[in-house]
Amino acid sequence: MNLANTILVVDDAPLSLDFLEDLFTSKGFSVSKARNGKEALDQVRKVRPDLIVSDVLMPVMDGFTFCRRVKEDERLRSIPFVFYTGNYNNPMDAQLGLSLGADLYLNKPMDTKVLTAMLQGLLNRSRTERECNLKGLLSEDRFL
Repeated sequence: MNLANTILVVDDAPLSLDFLEDLFTSKGFSVSKARNGKEALDQVRKVRPDLIVSDVLMPVMDGFTFCRRVKEDERLRSIPFVFYTGNYNNPMDAQLGLSLGADLYLNKPMDTKVLTAMLQGLLNRSRTERECNLKGLLSEDRFL
């Protein structure tokens, strides 16, 4: 995995934050952390991560509201967003999360190899889409 990839982990449970930070850094990611959606939104607006992994149930601003705000912002909406939650695990919750623009809705706990493989796949897809968009822009007449 690539050290250039930064994951923002958002969770109000310190043990979950620390576990995910340890897991992702051991796989070569750079990790930043936030304890709620408001704190995370402030961070994302300052330093754009390559991927967001967020819990749903948090104080101050929950994950659903945080996702909605990210996806409403034209500068941020292309950041892949993953819900990783242990509390909201019925199909209606997942449907809501995905309707807000999340790329994945995963339930805790999950096998760490599967989790990291899914996130790496999402990052690879996002990178490929960005490269295709850049090639499209560069091929337009106004850039020649």
